[in-house]
Amino acid sequence: NALSVLLIGTAGYFIYNFRINQLMKLERMRQRISADLHDDIGASLTTINVLSKMVSSHDMEKSVLNKYLGQISDQAGHVTESLRDIVWSIQPQNDKLQNLLDRMKKFAGQILESKNINYNFNISGIHSKEQVLDIETRQNVYLIFKEILNNIVKHAQATETSIILSSTPKSLQIEIRDNGIGLDDATITKGNGLNNMKQRAEKLKGKFKIGPFDSKGTIIYCEIPINIT
Repeated sequence: NALSVLLIGTAGYFIYNFRINQLMKLERMRQRISADLHDDIGASLTTINVLSKMVSSHDMEKSVLNKYLGQISDQAGHVTESLRDIVWSIQPQNDKLQNLLDRMKKFAGQILESKNINYNFNISGIHSKEQVLDIETRQNVYLIFKEILNNIVKHAQATETSIILSSTPKSLQIEIRDNGIGLDDATITKGNGLNNMKQRAEKLKGKFKIGPFDSKGTIIYCEIPINIT
């Protein structure tokens, strides 16, 4: 009868839309991974290739040789770490907010403790650690977080760092403070990954703020909408 036909047609429509959405998500994932491999890992592999050829084709002093070998080792480590981040981000078992928070805490401990920087890692007001995040959100949030801590370790000359993570049903907030040398407009313009972090946040329709611009340290605040899959 007409009702049965209508129900079957409606069900078919929703199934079709679901499959199209899944295919679109898969295509976005492929494009994102391709871009990461090309822009980040590809650049590191090119550097490794160039340095390897220099080492093998030139006679050089031991100090210079060791310098190039050290750069090759650093770039190889970067490639390995980037591949691990990509693999982690696409694994379905890592899709909950809890998994992201655990990984962020682990990274903070590794990088800050290695430089003897005292830190507080405070997870407060999390709406639901069982929230499922889409791949793009969890990868970009994690990379923003990593870049902030890398900057603190490399440039801030800090001895204390405070990390506060919180969330609402619709957003995740990250606030990181340090007692280092602070930032100025020139530093912001030069980069240190700051523009890249801002672009990642904006790509997710989020907010990224930096301050103050003096010698009292730096406060970085990032708020990212949580896209529930």
